[in-house]
Amino acid sequence: MKKGKNYILFFILIGLVTIYSGCLEDPPEAARCKLNVDKKRVIPGQSINFDLSSKPLIAGTSGKFYFNGLEITETPYNIGDVRLGKHRLLAEMMMGDSIICESYKTIEVYSDVVPTKLEFEVVREYPHNEEAYTQGLLWYEDELYEGTGQYGESILAKVDHRTGEYKTKIELGMDLFGEGVTILNDKIYQLTYISQKCLVYDVNTFEKIDEFEYSSKEGWGLTTDGEALIMSNGTNVLTFFDPGSFKALHTIEVYDQRKRLVNLNELEYVDGMIYSNIYQSEEIAVIEAKSGKVVSYIDCSGLLKNTTINKPIDVLNGIAYHPNSGNLFVTGKWWPKMFELKLN
Repeated sequence: MKKGKNYILFFILIGLVTIYSGCLEDPPEAARCKLNVDKKRVIPGQSINFDLSSKPLIAGTSGKFYFNGLEITETPYNIGDVRLGKHRLLAEMMMGDSIICESYKTIEVYSDVVPTKLEFEVVREYPHNEEAYTQGLLWYEDELYEGTGQYGESILAKVDHRTGEYKTKIELGMDLFGEGVTILNDKIYQLTYISQKCLVYDVNTFEKIDEFEYSSKEGWGLTTDGEALIMSNGTNVLTFFDPGSFKALHTIEVYDQRKRLVNLNELEYVDGMIYSNIYQSEEIAVIEAKSGKVVSYIDCSGLLKNTTINKPIDVLNGIAYHPNSGNLFVTGKWWPKMFELKLN
């Protein structure tokens, strides 16, 4: 008898579940939704219009929208003063509390500054070692330092800027390709191209005192703002590092009003601005260090027009700011001369 009652109870439960399930609206199968935006490229302070559509059209749904993970509830949406670079706009199509499909768009933020063109006059010309494949150049306590590249030829040197001769020099060896150089707190930091190593030396003795590894596949330019080390890697990204641990602190992305500025090479920090060579270009970009916005360009084409070239040369590379004169010293890879420029 108990067995019969159990059967009856079982069938009653099955019936109730069936009735309840039938009252629920099943989510549509293979629902596809699309986030529509009126622009994918913006500048700080601009607004984006957006909506969410689906195919097939689904009744009884609503949408949720997120910009960089923060929910936004109205369109148009003003992006405000966000960092330059790529941002994510995400849409979720909801049925009740359930997400039935998602769609996203990448919104890229460019600079809102139109760069000026800085003019200059050449104050002096100096001899430069034609064997020097210049990767880093800087003044420190009225001494000129240079780092060079190429396997088996990479060096770190203190240079007599009047003659181009080396006062002090060390070689990196056969297996390292030297890159950007900077000095902070009497320590010389020198990057390597693809070895993912930063070499650290005592500025007075040139003795190697430390070595750091970094995750970037390539090291290009290096400078300092007096607190952090700032590195380029051939992209449009500049990374700020802790000088004691070489731990990455933050990054900025570099843009002007028209493009993402890639191939950032040798760097020099001056009064809140980062001067950067652009690989395969004769221009120097002047970049606001806090935002990544390009505020000016310096066209260095024609510097060598009156110079006799006796052997192959490579691109413009090397920027050193002299704090006493306020002038820039620039040269290039295998260039026979270095130029002192006064910006107008």
